[in-house]
Amino acid sequence: MPVKPQIDNSTSTKTFNVLLPLIVAISCVIGMLAGQRMGSNSGQNPLIQKLNDDHQIGVGRIEEVIRFIESKYVDEVNESEMVEDALSSIMKYLDPHSIYISKSRLEEVNNQLKGSYEGLGIETIFYKDTLVVLNVIKDGPSDKAGVQLFDKIINIGGDNNIAGEYDPEVLRSVLKGAHGSNNELVVKRHSTGLLDTINVAVGSVSVKSADIAYMIDDSIGYIKIERFNSNIYKEFMESLEMLHTKKGMKHLVVDVRDNPGGYLPETTKILSQLFLQKDRLLVYTEGKSDDRYDYHSSGKVFFEVGKIAVLIDEGSASGSEIIAGAIQDWDRGVIIGRRSYGKGLVQEQYGLKSGDALRLTVAKYYTPSGRSIQKPFDNDEEYSTELSDRSTSGEYMDASKIPVSDTTKYYTKIKHRVVYGGGGITPDIFIPKESNIDEDALSNIKQLIPEFAYLSLKDKLGDYPAKYKGYMDSELSRKSFVSEFESYLIKEEYLADDELPQKYYSRIDQLIKSKIVRILYDKINEGKFINNDDPFINESIKSINNRNILVELSEES
Repeated sequence: MPVKPQIDNSTSTKTFNVLLPLIVAISCVIGMLAGQRMGSNSGQNPLIQKLNDDHQIGVGRIEEVIRFIESKYVDEVNESEMVEDALSSIMKYLDPHSIYISKSRLEEVNNQLKGSYEGLGIETIFYKDTLVVLNVIKDGPSDKAGVQLFDKIINIGGDNNIAGEYDPEVLRSVLKGAHGSNNELVVKRHSTGLLDTINVAVGSVSVKSADIAYMIDDSIGYIKIERFNSNIYKEFMESLEMLHTKKGMKHLVVDVRDNPGGYLPETTKILSQLFLQKDRLLVYTEGKSDDRYDYHSSGKVFFEVGKIAVLIDEGSASGSEIIAGAIQDWDRGVIIGRRSYGKGLVQEQYGLKSGDALRLTVAKYYTPSGRSIQKPFDNDEEYSTELSDRSTSGEYMDASKIPVSDTTKYYTKIKHRVVYGGGGITPDIFIPKESNIDEDALSNIKQLIPEFAYLSLKDKLGDYPAKYKGYMDSELSRKSFVSEFESYLIKEEYLADDELPQKYYSRIDQLIKSKIVRILYDKINEGKFINNDDPFINESIKSINNRNILVELSEES
C-alpha cells in the first residue's frame, strides 16, 4: 500500500541492495516508467490504473528473458546480482531520489520519518571493550527501568557477554526485538561500582524533531525543526504553544538548517500556522501523471506570530525549502543563511510483495510565485558533487558567486521583489561559512569526541553545576579542552604529534563542549550552546528588530 506523500528522507544518491524476490518489482518499475498512474493514501489520487497492451509488451519481455535465463542458460548465474544490475539500469533513467529500498534497510529508513522507533532508549559508546551508557532518553524504556548515565552494560539476556570484541549489528539486534519483549541487563553502576540486574522492556522511543525551542530574548522565540517526520506538526505546535503562552513570544525564528525534508502534509500544516490569512497558496505539486494540487493556508491560527526569520543552509532540502519559499514569496519574513540544497521533487513510497519498497518521484513542487527550486540532475556525477562544487566556486564565502541556473524572473507577492528558481532558495541575507573550517576533514576526529567527553566527565560529574545556566555562569564553560583532546588523540595513536591544525581549535572546542552540555543538561541546552554567538541567530535578531527590513530588501532587488 502507498504511504504518505514525501518530499525527502535523505539527500543521498541511489543505493541498491536487492534480493531475488525483486524480479516481480522489475515489472512494476517498467510499467510505471511507461506511464502507469499511482495514487497516495491521502485520497488525492486514484489507485494504480490498468496497463494497456503496449505496457504489457514491455513487462512481458523482461519477465520472459529472466525465465529463459533461469531455466535454459548453460551455467549457474547469480540471480540476485542479475536482478540488481537490471534494476540499476532502469533506475539510471530516473532522478537521483527515486530509489529501491531493500527489506533489510526499510525499517531504518522508515524510522527516520516515523518520529519513533522500537528499542531501549539509550545512547552508548563502546569504550575499551565496554558498552557505556552516554545518554538515557527521557521517558524511554531504559529511563523508566532505572538505567543511569555512564552505567556499564556487562551482559544482555544472560547469553551475551559484552566484554571484548562485539559486532555492533549483533548488539543492535539484541537491544531491539519485538515490542514488549524483555532484555535483562547486567550493569556496573557508575555511582557505586556495584553490579545490578535491570529488566528493560522494548518499547516505543520518541525521536523529537522540534524540541529545541527557547526564547532568544524577551520577545523572540526560536524553534529548530530537524526533520519533517510524521509527528512534526504536533511537536511544532507544542513548542509554539510553550513559547507563546508561557514565555510571551511575539516573533519567531524557524531554524531548518541541515533539515533534509520529510512529509509534505506535515510541512504545509506548519506553514499554515504562520499565515493569518485564509486561502493563501503555500505550495503546489504537479507531475506528468499527477494533476496540479494546491495547498492553501486554512486561516485557523492557534498562536499569532509576528515577524519571522527562517534560517537555511546548503543542507536545507525539500520541506525546508517549501517553508522558506512560501515565507519569501509572500514577503512574510526574512530568509537568512546560504543557498539551500535545491530539491523540488515529491516522492511516494510503495511497498512490494517481496518486502522491499520503491520510493518514486511522482511530481515536482512549486513555490507560490510559480518557481521550481529543483537543481539540474541530468548528470549523476555533477549532481552528487554539486555541494562540494559550491565550495570550489567560492559561493560559500561570497553571495555574488551564487549561480542563477534559471534566469526566469519571478516576483514576490507583496513587495514584488525578484526571486529565481532552478537551484534552491537564495537567502535574502547571506551568511558566509567559516572560511577555515572543512567539516569533512574533521569527520574522523569528530567521531572521537563522545569518547573524550565521557573520559573528561566520568570522574568529575560533581564538579559541574546541576543546571545549564549555572554551567554557563561558571569558569567551566570558558575552559578550553583542545590541548587535552590533542594529548588524548596522540596517546591513543589516533594522531601523530602536532597534527591537529590550529585553525580547527575553536570548532573542536565548541564540539566538545556541546557534547558535554548534551550529556549533562539535555538536547535543548545543547542547542542553546551551539547557537550562542551564532551569526545566523545574531542576524535574525537584527532583522526582526529592523522595522523596514522587507522594504529595504525590495529596494535592493
